[in-house]
Amino acid sequence: MVQRAMLDPGVWASLLALDDDPAFLDELIDLFVDDALPRAERVRAALATGDLRAAQSAAHSIRGTAANIGASEVAAMATDLEHDLDAGVPVSTERGDQLHEALQRVVTALQAKRSRPRS
Repeated sequence: MVQRAMLDPGVWASLLALDDDPAFLDELIDLFVDDALPRAERVRAALATGDLRAAQSAAHSIRGTAANIGASEVAAMATDLEHDLDAGVPVSTERGDQLHEALQRVVTALQAKRSRPRS
């Protein structure tokens, strides 16, 4: 089985082409990290309470930010979740847990890419 990179190297090359200042990438990482896990928590809570509209909205947000930062696996998971919720497919709370776990792995990978430790 071929394992995909946690973060798409092509997206990272594009981000570096925008601005090669390490502080710029650190700021992007911080914005994602500060936002991603709370959104995943919203997905989990919404699924647990049956608020499918809120779960769909949070999954949509995760999809966009994950794609922008190069977390393609997480973006695909969020897209699938969003589409299933839109189509009325029953979605287990386990899928929210899986999305949260995948986001946690991305957060760890992103923090390793920072040019300096976060204070």
